[in-house]
Amino acid sequence: MVTGCLPDPAGKGLSTQLKALYATAEKSNYSTVWATQDSRMLCLSPLSQWQSSSEEDRRKDLPCRETYVAVFENMDTVVFFNAKGYETKIWERLANATLPSRNIEEFKVVVQRNMRDKSRIYEDHIALMQAEPDMIKTIAYLLAQTVALHFYEMEVDNMLKVFQDINVAMERTGEFGTASAAGGGKEDLLKMVAKNNVMRTGILSSKIGLTKRFEAAWKDPECDRIYEHLRREMEIDRRYDDLEVKFDLIQDNLKYFLEIIQNKKSDFLEYMIVVLIAAEICVSLFDMWSRV
Repeated sequence: MVTGCLPDPAGKGLSTQLKALYATAEKSNYSTVWATQDSRMLCLSPLSQWQSSSEEDRRKDLPCRETYVAVFENMDTVVFFNAKGYETKIWERLANATLPSRNIEEFKVVVQRNMRDKSRIYEDHIALMQAEPDMIKTIAYLLAQTVALHFYEMEVDNMLKVFQDINVAMERTGEFGTASAAGGGKEDLLKMVAKNNVMRTGILSSKIGLTKRFEAAWKDPECDRIYEHLRREMEIDRRYDDLEVKFDLIQDNLKYFLEIIQNKKSDFLEYMIVVLIAAEICVSLFDMWSRV
């Protein structure tokens, strides 16, 4: 079973996790399956030998079972292969911070050494003749993508909820106020503009890279088949299109409300100018009256 989870979307705990895991793995002579600038997969066989929850947990393990853990630093996501529940909890103890509600995806991968084909794709799982690094990388990458994408979907939905609350309040009262819904006016709306832009850029480029094709899929036809199947299975393209629509909607709302705030300030300045002119006229009239 392959499990992908998002331990810390803000990136507060990931570097500590990486250091702790890599240091332990190197000390125990575990092998690195692959390593890039922003991702790495380690073969920990078995994981419980280096930091098990208890003696009972160690007895549960099979000596021949290999466990892999892939860390995608750019997506702040961890993917486990063939890991038991108590082994994933070991990872939690390495984290500085975790999400209050878990964002987890699971996908079944079966290794069948008597297969003639390198891989077979079924409705509910993928069968591999052997756990080749490129195929494991491809599956791990897609799982990491869908988990990270789900986090962005939740964040975008929360932002839309804020604007829905503002619009409902405006419909009821006929007045615009951001103090209760968005937080406190123009500054909070500007923060939301920045957040919207950061998320949109992250999805396209450095964070998730949805528009980029995974490197292994270019090189190997088998990896390409798995890559395309999982993208369809996880509805990556449809979810990306939905996010784009929501990003545009958020941007339109932000532009509209910022214009309202700007118009309010312009109206206030106009009133102040009128008051100052009126005060100046009154002073002039009083001065003329005092001279008579």
